[in-house]
Order: sequence, then C-alpha cells, then structure tokens
Amino acid sequence: MDQKIGGVRKDQDRANTTRHVDLRDLLGRFEEIGELEVIEGADWNLEMAALGELVCARNPGRAPALLFKNIKGYPENFRVLSGAANSLKRLAIVLGFPEPERELDLVQCYRDRMKEDFELIPPENVETGPILENIDRDHEVDLYKFPIPLIHEHDGGRYIGTDDVVVMKDPDTGWVNAATYRVMVQDKIPPASGYRRASMAG
Repeated sequence: MDQKIGGVRKDQDRANTTRHVDLRDLLGRFEEIGELEVIEGADWNLEMAALGELVCARNPGRAPALLFKNIKGYPENFRVLSGAANSLKRLAIVLGFPEPERELDLVQCYRDRMKEDFELIPPENVETGPILENIDRDHEVDLYKFPIPLIHEHDGGRYIGTDDVVVMKDPDTGWVNAATYRVMVQDKIPPASGYRRASMAG
C-alpha cells in the first residue's frame, strides 16, 4: 500500500511531474482540474480587476483563475488571464509538482526540490515558435492594442504586468539585474530608457 505524506504519495516523484509546454497548455490543465472560469464582455476599466479580487476573496487559495474574453472595446481573440497561480492546485501545476491536498504538501514538495542538485538548462536557439507568431516593430508597436486593465481607480495608469520576473542587462556596464516589477504603461511605445532606469532602481 502506498504511504502518504499529507496528500502526496511517498513514492510519487514530487520534483519531476510533467511540466506545461506553454500558456495554452497551462490553461488546458487549469480547465481539467475545474479551476478556470471564462468571463465574457467585461470592461478593462476597473471591472476586470474588481471581478478578480471578488472571486479570489470569496475562497482564498482555492478560487478559480479567470479568463476574460470579448473584452469591451477589443477584438474577441484578445484575452486576459487573472489569478493564474492564486490557488494551491494551480501553483503546484505551475511549479511542476503533483496535485496537493493541503498547503503543507506544496511546502514539502518545494523543500524537497531545493535539496536536489541544481542544473542550469542551456538555452536553445530556434527559428520558429509561438512567441514569433505575432511581431510588431518600430512604429507598429502600440501597447494599447492589448486590453490592459486599470486595476484601481487611483492608479496612475494601466498595469500590463503586476508580478513579473524581469531580467535586464545594462548595455554599458554589462550588469544584470533580475527582480519582480509592476509594469505600468506610460505610452503606446515603451521608451528603452525607462527599462534601464527600472533596472537601476531594482
């Protein structure tokens, strides 16, 4: 009989659960475990953020992720995902862990992984891929083509990123900074100097 530690079988490999390939795959996995709700017709101006906060507060740690479609004023194929890793089960999927039953199961999986030998994954240069499906250059760039939400009424602008891992390299010194940032849109075309200032602040 399998022994269990919390909600995870003792013989189950906590660290090597099959990882998701991309965001599309991740959304499919969220849907499989019943933790993805689709909302159509919401407004980017405060409404999407308010819905996200209300749903999350209703059942903290176990609320579904929200996938907004047909956002007011935008083409129907532009979507926004809210709360991707805001639940116990979804965070486990994102980190490549088996499905936990309680919070301590997730903590134990993470502790076990940290004890393993760390190996860098070498980069692979490819000619094609989903990230290259849509490319805008120079004056074609317009950040407002995306349904970026205004989250709070007194915010200084619309945040395209609220919990991002940003890795930047100073072009003059070669110094590399990695940190999490909130990224607010200032204009339709992002100024390169703004990223450099952010890296120094980090």
